[in-house]
Amino acid sequence: MNTRRLAPIALAVIGLAIGGCTGGNTTSTTSSASPSTAATSTGPAGAKDGLLNAIAPLTKTSYKYTLSSGGLTGQGANDPAARVATLALTGTATNSQQQGGSITINVLAIATDLWMKLDFGSANSTLKISTDKWFHIDATKLGANPSLPVDPNGGANTAALLKNAVDVKQTDGTHYSGTVDLSNGTVSTPLGQPDIDRLGAKAKAVPFTATVDSQGRLSDMKLDFPSVDPQIPAVSSTYTDYGSTVTAAKPDPAQIQEAPDSLYQIFKKS
Repeated sequence: MNTRRLAPIALAVIGLAIGGCTGGNTTSTTSSASPSTAATSTGPAGAKDGLLNAIAPLTKTSYKYTLSSGGLTGQGANDPAARVATLALTGTATNSQQQGGSITINVLAIATDLWMKLDFGSANSTLKISTDKWFHIDATKLGANPSLPVDPNGGANTAALLKNAVDVKQTDGTHYSGTVDLSNGTVSTPLGQPDIDRLGAKAKAVPFTATVDSQGRLSDMKLDFPSVDPQIPAVSSTYTDYGSTVTAAKPDPAQIQEAPDSLYQIFKKS
């Protein structure tokens, strides 16, 4: 089994966060701020500015989110001011190496420390996973732009990804569409490098749609991967409960185990 192919599974954490794209730099800090209001212009420049304004609250205030990709669904919460993030992801794998295999991922992140309780079914022995333990990962050891399943800094990676958006259109006061360039190696994406390499030039124009709420904040987003490669499932996320309280506590030390190198390799940026 190619264990690197399991990274996109964990990243249906699209920190999107599109939390998919969920993953990102865990060393920066953020401060609280009021949500921005999306621009109303339908021109390409105005539409992109409006979309980026809608994403800005993800890096400044707490929120809850849901994720779905192929046979996987999840829910989580982020508080970028406190640098805390949680995720619970369950379902079945759709990648060719683990077709139909069950997956359960529970993640807690506080600043640069992550704890993950994993069950990858038949891949557990290959990855040296103990399903009754919380694996501790020191994100500072993963290098730049790691492919993490959650980002305690909120949706910073989503904002960075959408800065590469092109041909952005605003069809009405709440709906956006366009394409994103996933070939830029300076930001994390919901895909592993093997998928990006296989897409080739298609990785430069992956269609997306996004919706904002009545206060101009991102409420849902979808990356339409099947339109460029039917083998890659779409990644969808929703964002709600802005400003809600996010609570999290470190696992019991007796249940914590330092992550093996094989797990670190999954989340390192190729």
